Amino acid sequence: MKFEYEMEPWKRRELALLAVAMVAWPIAFVVFVVSVARADPERHLEIAMMEVGCADWTTLECRIAGSAGGPVDAFIEAARIMRRAGVRVILDGQCASSCVVMMDIMRPNACLSTGAEILFHLDSRGKPMVLSADLAAWVRAHGGWSRTLLRMPDDDAAKFWKRC
Repeated sequence: MKFEYEMEPWKRRELALLAVAMVAWPIAFVVFVVSVARADPERHLEIAMMEVGCADWTTLECRIAGSAGGPVDAFIEAARIMRRAGVRVILDGQCASSCVVMMDIMRPNACLSTGAEILFHLDSRGKPMVLSADLAAWVRAHGGWSRTLLRMPDDDAAKFWKRC
């Protein structure tokens, strides 16, 4: 017995639009941030800090209680903006995926609290995250890249980021 499900045309159209939106979101965010930056650099910094999950974006201190990441291009752009502005990033919780990429870029201005947790994995396309050579080497030396999360122990994390 063969089971077939015919999707209503309006549902197919909505799913197609959703798929396009999911692919276009990182590009749209970066375009939006760049256009805002030209008009208002201070607002640009605020948007970047909101994007990466800063608890308070009214100061030059970004406290992240936890981030599972998001569109990597948006996190990279946000990290560049925050680094240029001299924002200090304090990681208080879990940091995975694009958050780790951002923390790598922000390394000179970032620190880890005692509750910080750094997690690595393959990106959504099955490729290694784009990290500096020393962090990528640490991942390879501790089991390599996979779809499951690889946790960096606190002692090892302290070799890459200072403590707060």
